[in-house]
Amino acid sequence: TVLSLDTGFDRDYTPGRLYASYFNSPDLMFPAQINDTRLEPKDYVFALRLGTAEKAWSLNLFAEEMVLNDTIGDQDVVLVGDPDSRTVCAYETDGITFAAHGENAQTLVGPDDEWRITEAALISPDNRQLARLPGHIAYWFAWQNFRPGAKTRIE
Repeated sequence: TVLSLDTGFDRDYTPGRLYASYFNSPDLMFPAQINDTRLEPKDYVFALRLGTAEKAWSLNLFAEEMVLNDTIGDQDVVLVGDPDSRTVCAYETDGITFAAHGENAQTLVGPDDEWRITEAALISPDNRQLARLPGHIAYWFAWQNFRPGAKTRIE
């Protein structure tokens, strides 16, 4: 079975089109309690939950530096992000501190070598792998209402 966009109705079925005006507006669609005003309600954050530890990072952080080394709970993590495409990937680090490899978004530099960035893991030249961690992009108002006690890195 195949679905057709030729429905007989004059409607733009482009992905995201239905809510384009909402996405491009600073206004919320419905009332929401705003307890934390460090960010604008519809600023984007990358949220990560590991066991009982939870933390969010403002996507604005990645405008200056695409690689952030941080911790969540007792887990060292590295985040690789791009605010323009609203994408962030988080990986375990096993205590390794990583840096960006110039403008190359395909590799990170560790203390002794370059690591390849893949969807599933960071991979060293000798095939050691550091797993990717599950996280998601959210609006600030939603995250701070859903997880009000969670840590957030703004700066």
